Amino acid sequence: MNAEITRIVTAYFDGLLQPDVEARLTRLCTPDVQLHEVLGEFTGMRGFDADVLSRQRQIAPGLRIEILQMVADETECAVRWRVSGTLPDTAEPLSTEGSTWFRIANGLIAEVWACWDAATLLQQFAVPVQRS
Repeated sequence: MNAEITRIVTAYFDGLLQPDVEARLTRLCTPDVQLHEVLGEFTGMRGFDADVLSRQRQIAPGLRIEILQMVADETECAVRWRVSGTLPDTAEPLSTEGSTWFRIANGLIAEVWACWDAATLLQQFAVPVQRS
């Protein structure tokens, strides 16, 4: 496994739940990073909405991201991960898993494909989810 790619991707996950997420990701990503995920397709840091990430920390302040598996070569990295925590009002556990694939260019994250179980996470937040 490529140690530099592993370091970059691990720093990405370490930064997602930090108050300075935008500054951290700006250092790790190209200015025109492409983000493909369940919430949409984005170019640049706009896809990493610091306000959304901040609200997640407020709703469930003890959220943790655990890397379950990682495979990396010279330009790409695939990660299987779990986000878990506890809802403060109810002490109910909160958890979802996903996979993210990264393309690295010149030592920076240039493209991210994230796939995760948004429906299960929303149900745990007591948001009704209509399945078709």
